[in-house]
Amino acid sequence: MFRPSRILVPTDFSDPSRKAIEFAIDLAQSYNAQVFVLHVITELTNQCAVDYCLDYQDFQALDQKIMKTAEERLRSLVDSVPNSPHVPLQMSVRKGKADHEILKEEEEKQIDLLVIASLGHGFHGYLIGSVARNILKGSKCPVFLVK
Repeated sequence: MFRPSRILVPTDFSDPSRKAIEFAIDLAQSYNAQVFVLHVITELTNQCAVDYCLDYQDFQALDQKIMKTAEERLRSLVDSVPNSPHVPLQMSVRKGKADHEILKEEEEKQIDLLVIASLGHGFHGYLIGSVARNILKGSKCPVFLVK
């Protein structure tokens, strides 16, 4: 019988990903599993725009502020989920392409179940989001898709 012990839940702070976190925490309570909640910051920040460029220190300060804000939002989201204090839980923020970073986290943390929302921000004409679809294709562990 499959008994997950290390569950990864990526979040983009959307309502569907909050439901995925709630589901993962309920599942973790049933199986005495550990939950890893991950947010990936897509690197969209450019140092230059048209004729104006940020100097390196300003760019670094902006980058650190974005990271700190993401960590605070992640903490707030997890704290608002019922039963989260009763489950061993780790949170992390990474930067990069969401599906690649999620799959890296899966491998690094030796995840045995990935719980992901079928759709996050935006709907691009697919039945499931592109990140979820790429995770389904690339994951080495079972993936539970939450509607």
